[in-house]
Amino acid sequence: MTRKLENKAGTGISGENTFPNGEVHRFRFEGVIPVEEFQDNLLSLYVWAWSMKDYLKEVAKGLGKDPRYIESLVDSSPDLQLVSDIANRSKHGTLNKSRSGRFASLSGVKFTASQQSVSSITVYAFDVVVNVLDPDQVEYAASVLSDSGVELGNAKEILSNGIAVWERRGCEYATSA
Repeated sequence: MTRKLENKAGTGISGENTFPNGEVHRFRFEGVIPVEEFQDNLLSLYVWAWSMKDYLKEVAKGLGKDPRYIESLVDSSPDLQLVSDIANRSKHGTLNKSRSGRFASLSGVKFTASQQSVSSITVYAFDVVVNVLDPDQVEYAASVLSDSGVELGNAKEILSNGIAVWERRGCEYATSA
């Protein structure tokens, strides 16, 4: 599922900026996925990763094991606690309780296109078009912030670390005899 974040080719990104003098300038990055699509994919993965908790608890119960062990993994993993906050905020639109105590949210979703990724840049009077030849060299990123605005880490790394806890410790516990 995390490979979905690696797919960067798409229909493109466009936007505009209004300068203080009132001029509106448009920009387009052709050949990459829109930032909003990356954000949607990332949030979907957070929800999916958090849903693994309930799945692993049920598998453990089916094997006669204590499902509280799966909850203890969350209690001992700051990354899974942040995954919980972001997934629940995404599902419910707000966060009334915070597993991490930080009321974490996704923020600062952006992309960076290296010079090597670009085949051409065309500048018109009020329009700039960037043709991305190699979307694999484009980097998308997002941060995880606390409710007070403190950056808690890179969103992809936090997600990856949380999934690793499920893979290493949760799946091992829930599937071993």
